[in-house]
Amino acid sequence: MNLEPGLPLIAEGFDLVVCCGVLHHLTDPSAGLCRLESVLAPGGVLQLATYSTLSVQTWQPALQAWLRSAPASQHLFSPLRAQPLRSPSRAEVRRIRAEVFGRAQAQEEDARELLHFREFFSYAGFLDLLFHPLETSFTLPELLRGPVATTKLKPLGVFFPDVNAELSARRGFQAAPGSEEDPQLEDLMRWHALE
Repeated sequence: MNLEPGLPLIAEGFDLVVCCGVLHHLTDPSAGLCRLESVLAPGGVLQLATYSTLSVQTWQPALQAWLRSAPASQHLFSPLRAQPLRSPSRAEVRRIRAEVFGRAQAQEEDARELLHFREFFSYAGFLDLLFHPLETSFTLPELLRGPVATTKLKPLGVFFPDVNAELSARRGFQAAPGSEEDPQLEDLMRWHALE
């Protein structure tokens, strides 16, 4: 968080600050969010994306178990630790990917699941998805009561990086009981309930 306040651009503040996939990797997400807020111009918007605990729980345990058993990656894990021992090298990631592709062709479900993540296809994304040493996920209420509560930011709603996911989620939100009371789809606790 080396944002020097004296730099002209930062002193003026930014109308839009985008923080996607970063906050949940900081040792102190609240301090990180406060620092980002400090470079936001009055009336500016901060777009924030973190891993959702509810989402991560649907895929991470099975994929971690698969990685622990796969010959190309099992040496990166210890039975005594939940987290990997270390991040794999680029060569190790290529071997893991080759094993995933082979097993996916053999219709192995957990291997096929990995292919649904766009992060799987870049080295940095792969490490971020499966091997990041510092990972904090949040439910929406935890994010609001934790990092967001330490700021003066006012949540405006949710966004989705994928238009198809957004359309599907918005349809689900609008179909939920009581949605007619929130035509702008801004009620974050409703979004949490939908998730």
